Amino acid sequence: MLKLFMLSGFILLSAACSDDEEYTYPSVVTELVDAVSNAEKTIAYIRRDNGDLFYMKDQRIGASAADSTYRCLSMYEVLKDENGKATQYAKVYQLKNIFSSFPVASDRLKSHEHSPVQVFSTWQSERYFNMYFGFLTTSVASHLFAFSIDSTTVSATTGKKIMHVSLIHQRPPTDPESYTQKSYLSLPLYNVKDKADSLFFLVNTSDGEKQYKMGL
Repeated sequence: MLKLFMLSGFILLSAACSDDEEYTYPSVVTELVDAVSNAEKTIAYIRRDNGDLFYMKDQRIGASAADSTYRCLSMYEVLKDENGKATQYAKVYQLKNIFSSFPVASDRLKSHEHSPVQVFSTWQSERYFNMYFGFLTTSVASHLFAFSIDSTTVSATTGKKIMHVSLIHQRPPTDPESYTQKSYLSLPLYNVKDKADSLFFLVNTSDGEKQYKMGL
């Protein structure tokens, strides 16, 4: 059996802002990216969902594992050359892990609990289906998440394959509902493109079940 994944708050890097009133804030981009580590367990580059790569320059950001990819909420500045043109280098101010894991067959999961979440927004990029969501909690670390492949069906009209995936959310019964913890999650799509033509993603929300349909 595969274990479920905790919603991670692990921060690879977080830089404080200056208190100087005359400080000029750089043009910072805030978005979800892939942070990729090298053999030395440092982040080599960040990858945007459109495929753009930005490499680290004069900056060492430690990672917990070598040659790994971390899905992160990032704040970074694209560095410019002496002529003011954008380069392939970036200065990263923050990398914060969010939940992202390849979907697995439901019979490989230890839990099939679908505790409700609150969905604030969703969007599909070239590589992921992304969600900004929240859940009631007191102890964030005790909540477990996974993406479950529940079935694959064939459309009677088009003959195309449809993969049905649901969000597993296991919350402990002893966790009081004190406040809403907000976060992001990303469902990888690039590794299932050869297994189906479209994907239906089922999420149990505080307003009932919602299904998100997307092509692959």
